[in-house]
Formats: sequence, structure tokens, C-alpha cells
Amino acid sequence: MYSAFAENDIGVCLSGGVARGAAHIGVLQALLERGFHIKALSGASAGALVGLFFAAGYKPHEMLSILKSINWYKTFTIGKGGLLGFGKAFKIIRDYIPYKDLKDLPIYYAASVLDLFSGNTFYLDEGDPASVAIGSCALPFIFEPVSYNSMFLVDGGITDNLPITPIKAKYPHLKTVCADIMPNVLVNENLGIFGNLLRSTFLISRRNMDLNKSMCDVYLELPVSHFSFINYKNFDALYDVGYQYAMEFSQ
Repeated sequence: MYSAFAENDIGVCLSGGVARGAAHIGVLQALLERGFHIKALSGASAGALVGLFFAAGYKPHEMLSILKSINWYKTFTIGKGGLLGFGKAFKIIRDYIPYKDLKDLPIYYAASVLDLFSGNTFYLDEGDPASVAIGSCALPFIFEPVSYNSMFLVDGGITDNLPITPIKAKYPHLKTVCADIMPNVLVNENLGIFGNLLRSTFLISRRNMDLNKSMCDVYLELPVSHFSFINYKNFDALYDVGYQYAMEFSQ
């Protein structure tokens, strides 16, 4: 069947994985250097955040610089019931992303979110960029849900951490590269209740991700299991891992 896409046009799907998301930036850089043209992006949680910046026109080296310039530990605030809030994160994203609606982005973009009100998973490709991306990052029991358009958004990675569905629905003939920063092996972090909540969430995400692997034209399971999910000081090393792995894989 006729396809309007060139051979080197691809879609990219980015999984969630908290601080490990910096590895996705390295993957994007490698794909660009290999001559691929990224025509669509989808993501969950950290992947949704990285994908948003790329879809808005930022180059990978610019994204890494922005990531390193933010004091992530001071981004979060204490919200209702002791949950963490995203007050400062909204301002950061709106300062960097000049678009008011996802549908206006230069590159097609969608993020997976879970609506606590309806219990449904949605793939949002229109609406407020900050609300959608941050909603996709809101781990339940740790962060406050994001109230948006009569929904209460939480981390889309819980139900679909490898959200290739919106790309395949929008562009069924576009080859898609999927990057996974949630390998089966989890780093042994002694984080108490917080760590147990993370592990529980990731185990559920892992099971659901396996269902989507078969839809990926190229599946990259990045070797990042030895990196902490919450250490925001490893961005350069994570970028390098993503870059090197994608470069070797695409040879």
C-alpha cells in the first residue's frame, strides 16, 4: 500500500522511567546522526516529557542542557495529603514550550495518561502541553493527580508505559522505534515506603509493556538497570548510554 513517508522517516515511542529519561535524549541524538527523520513521537511519564521538548523543536543537546540546569529536588512542592505537587514544574514547561496546544507542535506528539475519575487510559495529542506532560508523570500515591478537562490525570505508564498505539493509529505505515528504560532488572535502592511504591508501580508497568513490544518495528531495551530512578545527577552518563546503544543498534 502506498506510503507518503520516506524510507528514513520514523516514529519514536519513549517509555517512562523517572530520572532515567535522560537516556532517551541520547537515543534521539543517535537517530538523528544516523540520518533518520522523526515524524511522530509518543511517550509515557519521563518519555512524555522528553518527547514534548523534541516535538517542540529542541535539539537533543539543548534538551540535555535544560535538564541539567533544573534543580529537580526543588521543583516539587508538598501538596494535599502529603503528596508531592508540581507547582514549579508547570512554570518551567510553560517557560520553555511556546505552544498553547499539542496539536500546534511541529511534530506529531501524544502522551499516555490514566484518568483516575473514569479509570480509562487516554492518548492525548491535543490540549495544554504542560498539563498533559506533567499528568503523564504523576505517579499515584507519590504525586498529586493533575486536574485537567474534568479528568484527574496520573502516570500513563501504569497502564501503558510503551504507548506506541497513537503513532500506529495516526500513521499505520510509519516504522516506529521504541526505547525502553524500564528493563526487567531494577536497581536495589533502599528507599523505604517510597521505594516500595515505585517498585509496585514499575512491576505493573512492566507487565503491560510486554503487550506492546510486538507492535514496535525496532525495540531498544536500554542497559540502564544499574541507574537509580531518582538520582538526578546521572544525566550525562544516562545520555551516553542511550546514545551509544542506539548508535550500535542502528549500524
